[in-house]
Amino acid sequence: MSVENGDRLQQIQTELAAVLEDRMAELDAALKASEATTRRIITIETELARHRAEKAHYEQDMASLESTLTTSSEQIESLRARAKAATTGRSAHSDEALALEAEIQAIDAETETLRERITTLQTEARTLRDENTTLKRQLRTLEDNVAQMQAAKAELRSSLSAMTAKAHAVTLSND
Repeated sequence: MSVENGDRLQQIQTELAAVLEDRMAELDAALKASEATTRRIITIETELARHRAEKAHYEQDMASLESTLTTSSEQIESLRARAKAATTGRSAHSDEALALEAEIQAIDAETETLRERITTLQTEARTLRDENTTLKRQLRTLEDNVAQMQAAKAELRSSLSAMTAKAHAVTLSND
């Protein structure tokens, strides 16, 4: 029995070794699967951490961009207001310039009218001066003629008086 027991023990040991080997193989397979799963979990955790870091970075970038967008929007509104004010100012200046141009044109027209009037008056003054000179000459001629006629009249009166006195003297001497 001892040999039988020894064989049986040997057989049990062999069976136990086979079971152990099967269990070891299963354990090894489970361990390898566990290691693969652990590596996969670590990879996923690492990826997740990287994605979270990227998300945080993108959120910071987004916040920065939103801030920049807000600032840019405010600047655009400010520029629009300034552009509108400048356009309004330019429009006012343009209106003022148009009014000044109209005033200048009116003054130019008035100046041209005055120049024409001055030219007309200068021509009329020359004509009147020439006519005045002619009339002065005629006046002098007439005054000279009147003086000559008065002298002739006085001479004729004197002659007439002398003749009347002679005729009177002749008439008295005949009587």
